[in-house]
Amino acid sequence: MTTLNPYINFNGNCREAMQFYQHCLGGELSIQTVKGSVIEDQCPPSMKNKILHATLLNGAVFIMASDMTGPGGFANGSSIAISVNCSSENEINTFYNRFAEGGKILDPLKTQFWGGMFGVVADKFGVRWMFNYNKNEEN
Repeated sequence: MTTLNPYINFNGNCREAMQFYQHCLGGELSIQTVKGSVIEDQCPPSMKNKILHATLLNGAVFIMASDMTGPGGFANGSSIAISVNCSSENEINTFYNRFAEGGKILDPLKTQFWGGMFGVVADKFGVRWMFNYNKNEEN
């Protein structure tokens, strides 16, 4: 099943924010730091304790977040993207290409280190869309 979820970028305070959201909404919080990840050696030492990826799950509530930013850095007001978890390779290709029409490709669609296909576009209205399809998970 295809789902839409918020993905929030923070300016170094992802852990604090996600712990607050867990306090507010309940659920299970999972946090992965840059340290110990497959990209640790690609990041400067100052990033080691930053959050690579966090999830908060409580029933239908599913929030993802990170301290990681793109080449433009962190900007208030554009720190939330819509994450689309696709149910097939055909679906991710279709959605990604449609949203890219008239927009800007921020991260080309490709297989990433976690094994999923992933890409990011800013649509023609400036909204960031993150597309993910994990071939190893049943949807």
